[in-house]
Amino acid sequence: MGLRDLGENRKGLQAGLGGLRDLGGFNDLGGLLDLNAPYSIPMLENDQTSLATTTIKIMATAGNVLEILWGDGLTTTVVCNGVLNTYTHDYAATGTYTIGIRGNYKAITQWQSVSQAFLSGDIAAFSPLTSMVNLLLFFTAVTGDIASLAPLTSMVNLQLQLTGVTGDIAALAPLTSMVNLLLFFTAVTGDIAALAPLTSMVNLLLFFTGVTGDIAALAGMTSLAYLRLYSTGVTYTGGAALPPWAGCDIRIYDAGLTNVNPTYMVDNFLIDFANGVGTGGKLYMAGTNGTRTAASDAAKAALLATVPAWDLQVNE
Repeated sequence: MGLRDLGENRKGLQAGLGGLRDLGGFNDLGGLLDLNAPYSIPMLENDQTSLATTTIKIMATAGNVLEILWGDGLTTTVVCNGVLNTYTHDYAATGTYTIGIRGNYKAITQWQSVSQAFLSGDIAAFSPLTSMVNLLLFFTAVTGDIASLAPLTSMVNLQLQLTGVTGDIAALAPLTSMVNLLLFFTAVTGDIAALAPLTSMVNLLLFFTGVTGDIAALAGMTSLAYLRLYSTGVTYTGGAALPPWAGCDIRIYDAGLTNVNPTYMVDNFLIDFANGVGTGGKLYMAGTNGTRTAASDAAKAALLATVPAWDLQVNE
């Protein structure tokens, strides 16, 4: 067989695969073979038992071609202009539909599904979107292991609120570009120390999760502006060199900080925090966290003496 014959065979293969894609099924043959032709993947399941408008927000880089496949035979063209755009769809009949993306899905940099309880599926569906920077899933029925997001190393903003996502928070350790992390009513577990490599973090908010571990592990996050630890079983052993966190808004409610002999976690946190503290921010420690004692009187006074002073509220 000559070189010309090989070229003809390759053209025939390309044409054949192009025909398969024209069937509209979900496949990634184009991505694997780089034939510069459309390809598609399934993303979410849409339970339209009670007909409701489906809303998805997508941002994609300019110069690409993308379509949303709504699963009922209709499609919407995604505007690829580097701007977050909103797409809505109303179904004509009840049923369950698979929403997919056709085109260069790796050009997607942001996806938002908010207050869409009828959307479900495995969060692993987002793992091929390797250019993803912002992923927001609020009040959806998405499940799966958060470890599926480990390939998304460009992620800057991850917010999972009221989802069924589980797994160990350690899976996020490779996402070293992360600036904002919100996990709210999401059954993620693990040791908060796993987040230590995320030194670019500015906003860390853990609400009603299964995450535990020592707050001291966050000492490398010197740029923190907001730290929220609500109903999350973190503790503090003491003796750590905490960063100044100047101007930071820190709120620790119903966490695992007891204040009894021999640990005195609340006292020790206040003492270590005051040792290196910057100028005033907010430090609220309330709920089931232990009541501080006279051992931290000097630390409290130091925090209140900064200019501007810290807004300090602790269990007395």
